[in-house]
Formats: sequence, C-alpha cells, structure tokens
Amino acid sequence: MDLKGAGLKCVCGNRNFLLFLVSQGISNVGDAFQLVAVVMLLHELTGSGLAAGFALICAPLPGIVISLFAGAIGDKFQGKYILVAVDLLRALNVILFVLSINICLIYVLLLTLSSLNSLYNPSAKKLVAGALRSDEIVAGNSLLTGVSGLAYLFSPVASGFIIGIIGINSAFVLNCISFVMSALFIALINEPAVSIHRRVSVKIKLSAIYTDVKEGFCYCAGKAVLRDIILTNMMVAFSAALVNIAFYPYSLDTLKVTATGWGLILSVYNGASLAAVYIATYFIKKTGSSLMLYVYPSIFAISIIWYTYGMVDNLAIVLLLLLAEGITASVCGILLTSGIQILTGRDYMSRMAGISDIAANTGRLGGIGTAYILVNYFSYGYAFAVASIPLFLFSAFKFLKMLRVPRGSIRSNRM
Repeated sequence: MDLKGAGLKCVCGNRNFLLFLVSQGISNVGDAFQLVAVVMLLHELTGSGLAAGFALICAPLPGIVISLFAGAIGDKFQGKYILVAVDLLRALNVILFVLSINICLIYVLLLTLSSLNSLYNPSAKKLVAGALRSDEIVAGNSLLTGVSGLAYLFSPVASGFIIGIIGINSAFVLNCISFVMSALFIALINEPAVSIHRRVSVKIKLSAIYTDVKEGFCYCAGKAVLRDIILTNMMVAFSAALVNIAFYPYSLDTLKVTATGWGLILSVYNGASLAAVYIATYFIKKTGSSLMLYVYPSIFAISIIWYTYGMVDNLAIVLLLLLAEGITASVCGILLTSGIQILTGRDYMSRMAGISDIAANTGRLGGIGTAYILVNYFSYGYAFAVASIPLFLFSAFKFLKMLRVPRGSIRSNRM
C-alpha cells in the first residue's frame, strides 16, 4: 500500500475530505486558544492547578452516557448535518464563557461542551471513513492529526501572548468564530444520502435507539480485533487521566509555568504530532489487526515517559519528554482510530466509534477516581507511577501475545 500516494490523493483528489480537513484545522486553532484560556481562568479563580486539572479532565464524563446514543443517531442520519448542528451549538456554548462570572457556570459550560463533543466524534469518524477508501484511511487520519498538530504548534503560544495583552475573553471569541467557520466548510461537503432502509426509521423512538445500540454491541462482540482496540483505548484513557490530572499541579504549582509557558507546553506536545504524520504515513505499511503490532510498542514507550515525569522538575527536560510523548501518542491514536474505521462495516461505523468513546470515558472515570486519591493523600509522583506501571505490563503482554500468533492480513469489513 503506497501511503504516500494515498495521502496526496486524499488532499488533491478528494473534495469532501479536503473540506473536512480545512474545517478541522480551523476548529483546532480556536480550541487551542480556548484551552489555554480555560486553564488560566480556572487557575485564576481557584488558585489551584489541581482544581483546574480536575475540572478539565472530569468534563468529558457525560460522554459515557451520550456516546451510547450518539453512535446510534450518527448511523441513522447524514453525518454532515449532525456536525454542522453541533458546531453551531458549540459556537453558542463557548461565547457564553465571556459572560461567566463564577466557577459553577464555567463547570456547566465545560460539561455542556464535552457533551456536544461526544455527539460530534462518532459522526466525524463515520464521515471520514465514508470519504476515503480503506487503503487511504491511515493516511487520512495522519493528515487530520498533522493539521491538528500544526494548529497546536503555534496557537497555544500565540494565545498566551494575546491573552496577556487583550485578555482571556479574546480566546473564547476566536473559538466561537472558528466553530462557525468549521460548520460552513462542512456544509459544503457532498455526502451520500442515507440509504432508504435507514431513512424509514428516521423518526427516532427510544425503543429503536435501544435496538440499534444493542446491535452495535453484538457487532463489536463478534470481532476480536475491535474488542482489542476498544480495550486498549480504555486502558490508555485510564492512565492518561491519571497523568493529565497530576500534570496540572505539577506544571502550574511545581514548575510555576505562566500562560506563555503553558502555551509552550501545549505547542511542544501537540506540535509533535507533525512528526507522527510522517511516521504513520511513510513507515506503516499494514492494515487491520497488524496495526496493533505498532500500537503496543508505542504504548510501552509512553508508559516509560510517564514514569519519568515523576522524577524530574526541570522544564527543559519536561519539554523533551513531552516532545517524545506527543510523537508516540499521536502515532498510537492514528492507528487505533484507523483500525476501527478499517474493520467496521459502514452501517455500524458511528456505533463502533461511540462504543470506543464509552470505553475510553469509562477508563477515564476510573483514572479520575484513582488520581483524586493519589494526588490528595500522597503526591502527583505516585499518580505518574500508578499510571505507567499497569500500561507497561498491559502493552508488553499484548505485544508478546501477538508475536506468538501467526499474522494474517485482515480485510476491511466496510460495505
């Protein structure tokens, strides 16, 4: 499979994918500005890096419930209409941050934004899978990751400077504009109409949604590789929640980073995904189950990096670790997302993405609870250790197990 050629065709010859790619790039710029602004705003109001971390990490928890229905809804309707509607609702949500005057309102807005994101993700993955051939999906996801990395390479640092000069509200206004522009580009996509047998049941009933959700879980249960990918997502989300919560007090309270410093951290970590695009696009030549042979070593490396955080307190060293983590985590994310899209039938695409989100959010919930105990009663150093050791053992076990099983090429199940 010539991933280089596939990647060029995704951009130069696929109008729908190009429009979606541009929409995500614009949206990511706004998200990067807002992320810096929200962290600084929460830290300013609470005086605690830990409080800021918990607020941002706990925000996705409503997705555990919402993802259950988001996948079923995404498989009933054309994805672009769902994405446009959610983008406009997100624009309304983020502009309300400008009017926020207390911490409770900010928490409500964060939870609402997270819920909208949970509705967005399954339909977005379905749209990408529908726009690309099976042999283009890794390249397509690599390009999406690269655009995100490019946006986060410069935007967080720029946000830190702009917030310092104009104020925090400027970041929220910019993100609102980015969501509106994203909706406009997605509206231009020519997505194939929903098939007749799906449109018949377009009047949504709870019983119909329950049936669709049940079918999705049955479909997943019958595919071992999908189960492995979803389990891996849950394990990574558990450990990532631990690390992310610990990293806020670690960076804000111990390293004493400012808005500019926080922007630099985000730029280094997310900008590293540009290198991941090169790795995923030019060196990974397999599809289906063999993608996991690259995922588990990546997770193994990430676990070592996370353990190392607990032993250093120098910002320069931390930035180098973030660079390595960002590259490895991006490669891992590209492959896990691609694996689901390659192996899933078109009629189940949104539901599999939703089930994956449910698993990830469940793992995140466990990580949050564990992090709360460790950070409050011990120290963030324990959180880094507890996050890394289970992931270290899990990835080593799964990788060695795969090496013992003869590799076979798994064909795409998309129809």
